Amino acid sequence: LGGQLSPSGTNYKEKAYDVAGPDTFRIKVEMTYDRGITPGCAYSLKVTRGAAPVCTDDTANEPNDSSATAKTAALGVTNNLGLCMTSTKDFWKRTVNTGQTITVKLDFEHDEGDIEVKLYDAAGAEVDSGSGSTDSETVTYTATTGGSFSWKVFLYNDSDRGVLPGNTYKMTVTVQ
Repeated sequence: LGGQLSPSGTNYKEKAYDVAGPDTFRIKVEMTYDRGITPGCAYSLKVTRGAAPVCTDDTANEPNDSSATAKTAALGVTNNLGLCMTSTKDFWKRTVNTGQTITVKLDFEHDEGDIEVKLYDAAGAEVDSGSGSTDSETVTYTATTGGSFSWKVFLYNDSDRGVLPGNTYKMTVTVQ
């Protein structure tokens, strides 16, 4: 929803809002002061609504929605990953040797949707999870037995406080 308030004269204020739903909106116009001889102020109001925002999943990595289809994650930073709805999951994997420490950090905008992560050892047991309420989640584990470690990234809650349905994230993976 975008709008522009244009009082007669040269001053105007423009307010733009991104809204992801078909809700009803109320617009309140207020005069903050009046220095003129005639009380009040004439104005025009223009309201426009564009197309609804669309979530873009990271289709280049699909399918990776189960542990059986987990993609091997690159070491370092991977940008522009996404989850479109709470039923969507991304599974990733990486080989870790005995004694090595794997760390997976996810960075995202929490207000766009709460992303969480669970880390599993080579036997499939959950060894760490990130379930905070900030703009990042981190899981870390030192392998007592080597093998293919995996992690599940999922949208725990999409509270619609954000502009888009779903959320995007950046993933940083280290093995040392």
